Amino acid sequence: MENAAATLFQLDFKQDVFALLGIIYFTLLMYWLVSLWKSLKDAVEISAAEKSWFVFSALGGIAFSAVTMSEWGVPAMGTSIALGLCIGLALMNSSAAACLLASSLYLRPWELVPNDAYLVLLPRLSIILCLGHLFLHFAKIGKFDFKWNQMSLLLVAFSVWTLLTTVFAPDPGAAQGEFFDGFLKSILLYFILVQTVRTPDALKRLLVTLLLSFLFVGSICVYQTLRMNSLVTEGDLRLRGFGAFTNSNDIAALMVFILPFAAIAALRKNENTLIRALGFALSFVSIITIVLSRSRGALMGIALMIAVHFIIKIGRKAVVPVAAALLFLALPASIIISNRSSTDLEGSSAGRKTYLKAGLRMGVLNPIFGVGFNGFPASLQTYSTESLEEDKQMTAHNSWVLVFAETGPIGLILFTLVFVFCLRSAWTVYSRSPEFLLAMVGYGVAMFFLSHSYLIYPYLLFALVQLALSFHTLVEPETEPYPQAEWVEV
Repeated sequence: MENAAATLFQLDFKQDVFALLGIIYFTLLMYWLVSLWKSLKDAVEISAAEKSWFVFSALGGIAFSAVTMSEWGVPAMGTSIALGLCIGLALMNSSAAACLLASSLYLRPWELVPNDAYLVLLPRLSIILCLGHLFLHFAKIGKFDFKWNQMSLLLVAFSVWTLLTTVFAPDPGAAQGEFFDGFLKSILLYFILVQTVRTPDALKRLLVTLLLSFLFVGSICVYQTLRMNSLVTEGDLRLRGFGAFTNSNDIAALMVFILPFAAIAALRKNENTLIRALGFALSFVSIITIVLSRSRGALMGIALMIAVHFIIKIGRKAVVPVAAALLFLALPASIIISNRSSTDLEGSSAGRKTYLKAGLRMGVLNPIFGVGFNGFPASLQTYSTESLEEDKQMTAHNSWVLVFAETGPIGLILFTLVFVFCLRSAWTVYSRSPEFLLAMVGYGVAMFFLSHSYLIYPYLLFALVQLALSFHTLVEPETEPYPQAEWVEV
């Protein structure tokens, strides 16, 4: 039970959020401007039409700033200006639009400031901008240059099958609403990023944008946790998030997702100094976040990433030292976990077993369509072999079991093929870009303990892997996102 001081802190924190958002978007704006400056300058010098479009885009961004400033007031002027200029830059350039979309989906400012009409528009506006740039590109080249491969086919097949299963859900209308409002956006994000990120530089810009976004999200969560712990008189210290990141296990999983990208950026000797510093900072914040979360799945994900890295690097000789290292890491990991109360751990384990068994029964007893997309919570009481509270509606706590329960064996096969195909793609680029395979391994382990099957996060990772693969065969060293580099030995 939180005391009055903690409640007051939460209110004060929400009042300071606008200033925080201003800092975040100003930082993103500065990075995008610096990284895009040469290409924007060249475009203006080559074409008068481009110059006119840039002026129009800048005016559009200024107009957004003016409208939001009138709504938010003078104290939020910095946020209004920074966000408006970010939108103006996204109007000018497709890479900036893709970065704005990705950063918005992770920063989720509409959850930091609930019920704000302008912030809620950000993801939809970003999607519209990306699609606009894509169709403008098609118009310029005179054809639909749509990137398509086996991964695209598998994702479309999985999406269509999932939509078909909504007919068999306990509430088909609600299931279809959730499909179009939730899962379809994840698939759309994948295709938008794969189609709009068309150069290695754009991929690198997207990755650095994600590093900055995760740094801010992780820092906010750590700050809230430590500050609240100093005010709360009862309960154990455990990570506290916000909005979609309220669950500490979800935050930890996303930090496992980003940790390889941060660590590799920090360890690459010929990387830009500021990006290396960003990598070190985010690696530190990620580890602190994971420790505070006390997430067993996240710790296992990190352990497996370390094991995979050394086994690939050293080969068979790595088996013994890797095993010794994992045993060495098991001690601090056990201390972290033991800080959670035994009641909490026992309840968590027992609950997960109940939900997993119920999910497996759903898939086995409905061997074609499962219980239908979004049908797990409503079907839990029916298929559980153990008594549950009457209003207890939980999820499977396993991404693969959730897919099996709701979409049947066919859905599970398609989802697994998507993941395996991405693993193979990540393996292909491993020699140049090991972070993609390590992220797939670590986040894949975390997904085994969480229901992330339909969320945007795995599909963002899938898109990043496919983009890295598409640029893997480029020979121009100055345009490669990850040229052969000198490394700090690990």
